[in-house]
Amino acid sequence: MNLPSLKTWIGTVYWQQALLGGPALLAVLALSLSWEPHVAVVTTASAFTIAFGAAHALPGRRWWPMIVTCLGMASATVLGSVAAEDAWALFALAGILTACCAALSAWNGDWWWVDLQVVCAFLVASYFPGSFDVGLERAVLVVTGGGAQIIFTLLTALLWPAFAAALPSPPLQVFQQQAQLRRYALTAAAAVVLSLALARGVSLHNDYWASIAALMVLRPGLHDTRTRYLRRLTGTLVGCVATMFIIGWAHDATGWLVVFTALAASAAFSTQKAHYGLFTCLMSATIIFMQAIGHGDPLAATEHRIEATLLGGSVALVLGMLLSLTERFLENGAFGAYQGVFRPRGDD
Repeated sequence: MNLPSLKTWIGTVYWQQALLGGPALLAVLALSLSWEPHVAVVTTASAFTIAFGAAHALPGRRWWPMIVTCLGMASATVLGSVAAEDAWALFALAGILTACCAALSAWNGDWWWVDLQVVCAFLVASYFPGSFDVGLERAVLVVTGGGAQIIFTLLTALLWPAFAAALPSPPLQVFQQQAQLRRYALTAAAAVVLSLALARGVSLHNDYWASIAALMVLRPGLHDTRTRYLRRLTGTLVGCVATMFIIGWAHDATGWLVVFTALAASAAFSTQKAHYGLFTCLMSATIIFMQAIGHGDPLAATEHRIEATLLGGSVALVLGMLLSLTERFLENGAFGAYQGVFRPRGDD
């Protein structure tokens, strides 16, 4: 692969995002070393997520995506922990939140991103059922990590204003009719709920990764869904396996783990609008590194993440096929629908 084609494959890289969010996350990582392992994992994971908000802006409010996302994630953390006590309530809320997120994808890309993080926070929190007080404790950690990331990011932006510009808004999903948007939203809700139910049914550790994978993979067009599934699966495999080799080389040296976590996270910030497989690879690497810093089992986390990606991505792919079949049936009738879904490639 020559240099021009490599650059085309990677896509657009925004290095200023690494310089804007990387030092802030490194500061949070350094502060978390003296905390309890579970506290360090929650706070740094929150800071990592909130850092991506620096790439977004809401109308007239440059830094509001980070602030609103932090507060939304904290609220979703409480709600997810409490709802997890009742499976039916959990599935209902997960479906409603996902459907709203899917609907926003056709209205405003930056608000869609904010809502996406809220849904993910809700799904993560559902893995830790408990009372309101339990959820509130985790929400405080979310605000602590996210708040620290926001403060450090703003300081970096003040020192180097050239890094502070927001990136272009995520592209909107285009639907010819409102009915198509409703069907897509319902399919997305079904994919998330079914993935979560299946992951729980087989007692998959970190079952929320399956539902998040379904949420990230499913797109209105079948071709896009297939592409994202393959790229997410490939990126997850490469990122997790490469990270395991690095962790083995580091021999639990915390300093090295912090450095590699910051590097992987900074690269993820830069490639969030580049090739989805590369971005997924860096995201997975960062998450496994964080597991190692929090004294978790990175090998087990790697296995669980790959299994969850297979499960959630497969559910999204199957439901994406059904969605495409439904759209083509409504447009062309039964024979046209069959031809459209099972042809090798298309413009779905």
